[in-house]
Amino acid sequence: MQPKQFYFKIKILFFALLMGQTMFAAVAYFIFGMQSEIHSDENNMLVYVSVFLSMSAIGASYMLKPKLIETALTKNSLDDKLKTYTTACLVTWALLEGANMANVVIFIVTANKIPLVFFLAILLVYIPTRPDLRKISADLKLDRDEEKELGVN
Repeated sequence: MQPKQFYFKIKILFFALLMGQTMFAAVAYFIFGMQSEIHSDENNMLVYVSVFLSMSAIGASYMLKPKLIETALTKNSLDDKLKTYTTACLVTWALLEGANMANVVIFIVTANKIPLVFFLAILLVYIPTRPDLRKISADLKLDRDEEKELGVN
């Protein structure tokens, strides 16, 4: 992976995942959000599942990314570091997006808007993970030559 192309590719991945989950939620809300809310015990159970999935995904993403970035620090070449960093980001984003997709599906099934609140909460955790060259450089503890190769000013 070319260091100059790395940043472009990881930004595209981030925004594609962001747009996918946001568009899915928007379409689901406009199609199913206008229906009256259904109250039953099985629907309430799914809301609890939504809460559990959301909190678990947020917690796991905060715990896994630093551990995966630590493995990148052991790599010698910049290319290997960037590949491992990409993997760490993708794992984090996949956890958060998976929980968000589940929240939208639970909203569709139950017509209860509580999962959408957790969707927004996860979105507030997801958005700050946007790739930034300076943050990547700091996370990977790059030296000046590696920063120059990556394109950090």
